[in-house]
Amino acid sequence: MTHMLPIYTLGTEHSIILPGAHDTVADKCGRSENGQERAQNIWAYCFSPQDRIKYIRKNRQQFEFHDYRQMIDVVRGRCFTGCASDLVNWRRQVRVSAWRFALLFCVATWIAIVLAVIRALS
Repeated sequence: MTHMLPIYTLGTEHSIILPGAHDTVADKCGRSENGQERAQNIWAYCFSPQDRIKYIRKNRQQFEFHDYRQMIDVVRGRCFTGCASDLVNWRRQVRVSAWRFALLFCVATWIAIVLAVIRALS
């Protein structure tokens, strides 16, 4: 019988570390080398430690930690053990939302300018 290391997840109750499920994230989430690399870059450069903790708590079923050190490394952005495709897709959704907001702001600005010109001319 092989000995399995316990898997830990970051709990939401007072930041307690709780034992997690023994099924691996890799089984649930297809991992490609390119996807993992992109996810690692997003995780390291686009999230603060506080944002990483929030993301882990919100999506804790995606993460597996084999020891406390690995959990700390993930929170500090040194590695990413979650579902790469979900993180990359989340990043795309944020970009789309930002572009939508910028576009709506530009449209609203132009409408305000046009209305101000019409009002000034009449």
